[in-house]
Amino acid sequence: MKLRRAEMKDLQQIESIIQDGKQLLAAQHIDQWQGNYPNTNVLVDDIQNGRTMVLVDGYDVLGTAAVIPAPDESYQEIDGQWLTAGNSYVAIHRVAVSSHHHGKGLSGKLLAAIFDEIDQHPAVKGVRIDTHPENLACNT
Repeated sequence: MKLRRAEMKDLQQIESIIQDGKQLLAAQHIDQWQGNYPNTNVLVDDIQNGRTMVLVDGYDVLGTAAVIPAPDESYQEIDGQWLTAGNSYVAIHRVAVSSHHHGKGLSGKLLAAIFDEIDQHPAVKGVRIDTHPENLACNT
């Protein structure tokens, strides 16, 4: 397994993984990702701007996440205060793992690989990530 930047050839597998995530959240009665988000336009924009990272095994995309350099519009206004000020952070969004590989610890491997990649950039002083409050698997 390795982490790499997504390419447009990965889009179909990424969309399938995102759909898996939507279905899993719906089955858990969590309204996260139940509308038109994330949609193809968002995923294409992420890939074209070099923000999508994928965990792959050969030609198979096992997991995906968007890693967005600051400033991230999602975090312009928050309730509270960040531990790191300024724009020396990256944000992680749209984390999902293929339903064909659930239970193998791949989300942890995906995030660990992303953190290893971030550690290679000393200018980055923080990582921002969030999830829906009812998404208990991601809140623990």
